[in-house]
Amino acid sequence: MIEIKGLTKTYRGVKAVDNITFSVSKGEVFGLLGPNGAGKTTTIKLLTALIRPDSGKCTVNGPDVAVNPYQIKKHIGAVPQENNLDRELTAYENLLIYGMLHRVKDKERKIREHLKMVDLSERRDSLFQRNFFSRR
Repeated sequence: MIEIKGLTKTYRGVKAVDNITFSVSKGEVFGLLGPNGAGKTTTIKLLTALIRPDSGKCTVNGPDVAVNPYQIKKHIGAVPQENNLDRELTAYENLLIYGMLHRVKDKERKIREHLKMVDLSERRDSLFQRNFFSRR
């Protein structure tokens, strides 16, 4: 399902990921563990097409992540430790931005449906904050 071969990423002369190779089989549960600075976040960013590798190859369900980033996003998801929502934007605005970034078709309808699904339709125009929503 996931194949990583010789993956390397350097930031300002420092190798954050240095020639790593591993695979994850379909149905396998996989955890990426290590101390701070070990390259875990960089590896996930490479795997989810948020950044491009300096060298090596990463494939998800066949396609190369660097070559087909939008196709990859149909097969993979990541749940960050911290939330990635912009606290200066409303719930609707956050969803709209992510919809645009991921080229979601019929964004308006899907946003309405998903807000309704999680019982947040009435909070659509509320600012997102750490543990709660507040009215703008």
